[in-house]
Amino acid sequence: MDPTEELIDIIYNQKALKEVYIGTLDTDSYLVYLNGQNIKEFEITLKSIKAKIINKISPKIENPAYVIEQLQNAKEDFFEFEINGETHIFQNGLTFYHIDQDGVPFYTIQYVLNRTKEFKGIAEQFHLFSEVKYEYLNEIIELLQNLNSSIKTTMKLNTKLSVSELSLLFRLLNEEGVLELKNNAELYRFISSSFSTKQSENISDKSIKNKFLSPDNTAVKNMDILLVNLRQQLKKIQ
Repeated sequence: MDPTEELIDIIYNQKALKEVYIGTLDTDSYLVYLNGQNIKEFEITLKSIKAKIINKISPKIENPAYVIEQLQNAKEDFFEFEINGETHIFQNGLTFYHIDQDGVPFYTIQYVLNRTKEFKGIAEQFHLFSEVKYEYLNEIIELLQNLNSSIKTTMKLNTKLSVSELSLLFRLLNEEGVLELKNNAELYRFISSSFSTKQSENISDKSIKNKFLSPDNTAVKNMDILLVNLRQQLKKIQ
């Protein structure tokens, strides 16, 4: 799974807190877990995902702006709540349940927060887990925004070729074995981020892919003319 998708999956799907009593029911001795992880284990999980995302940033995320939008949407799942004069972050939809000898009662986050005196320790765990998620969302959004900004400021080469002709040229180079690529998607990204045409300052990967796989007849004819001209230029150099 893509690390950013993995993070979003954790944000949305890991919402259940489990309180496991380690003493008797008449004591306050308990541990609270999120999907089987305590807060320290959960931070390690998110730290690992953050490292994956940073490593993925190096070889380029295909569409940073789209990932940022997804993460910004994930932030809307959080809200602020004041406890004893302090504002904390909580996530919507969190469910609390505890395991004891009498069964497994369930409580919603709203039920717990409305009874903060009764469930003080649990409310604290709610906001700890929520704030860790929220903090990581903000950190990764900032990383991607910086990446997106650097991509936007990268100088592009302007070409007189159309998008279809440009895509066809690189297809010929690729099929001739001139380029060493992991996959065609890598080539689509390179073309879209490195070139602009008179018609398109910003060329999408999707457009490059479509023209690459299905060049139009005009592009094929123009490329044939270009190759003839290139051979003439080569003779002059010789």
